[in-house]
Amino acid sequence: KDFNLYYNHLGYMLSLGSEYANVLVIHPMRQAYLDFQREQEQGSIQTAENQCRALSDKLSGNQIGYHYGDEYLMEEMASVEGKTIRVGLCTYDTVIIPAMETLSANTVKLLREFVANGGKIHLYSDVPTMVDARPADFSWLCENTTFEEPKAAQEVVISKDGKNIPDVRVMTRKTENGRVIFVTNFTKNTHENVEIRVKDCRNLVKLDILSLAPQTLCGEMRD
Repeated sequence: KDFNLYYNHLGYMLSLGSEYANVLVIHPMRQAYLDFQREQEQGSIQTAENQCRALSDKLSGNQIGYHYGDEYLMEEMASVEGKTIRVGLCTYDTVIIPAMETLSANTVKLLREFVANGGKIHLYSDVPTMVDARPADFSWLCENTTFEEPKAAQEVVISKDGKNIPDVRVMTRKTENGRVIFVTNFTKNTHENVEIRVKDCRNLVKLDILSLAPQTLCGEMRD
């Protein structure tokens, strides 16, 4: 009973409001299509899969809120709004292009407009060389932000002795009643004396997920 109640409460809390994610990662599915060879099957796309997993681990391990952008869905749902890209109900101020050689023509059109407006681009690997698997000119595409910039923009920063803790992952959700911050250690490693910094926060409580009882947390205000 307690097990079911715990996850019912947790699932409900993590469905409230909207997730804070300011980074859009172009999904490298088309790279997998480009690399796939029937006779090798999974082995032919292993490199692309490993690179994708490494980027996901790096972002999650630095507690950066991000979403993957499917290029097919972006054809129907994405648009540029000033220095941000909107996909459905979500907006992003930073785009990360993973290790991929080809982008769709629609994605290139969006990114060109995004860059022209001053949008932030981070290249995880080399600049793509193809549009829809055909050689193309990407001289317009230049990295204009580092990995550290979106990391510094996160609303929740978790560290120990001034260093990041890759084992710890964070989700921040914005609701009409304030923010819900979910912190989880997805390993069996124990971390003590961890510092959690929350931007623009004047009142922070810890919620017992099983009983839903709030517990006031002690901290200090910083400029």
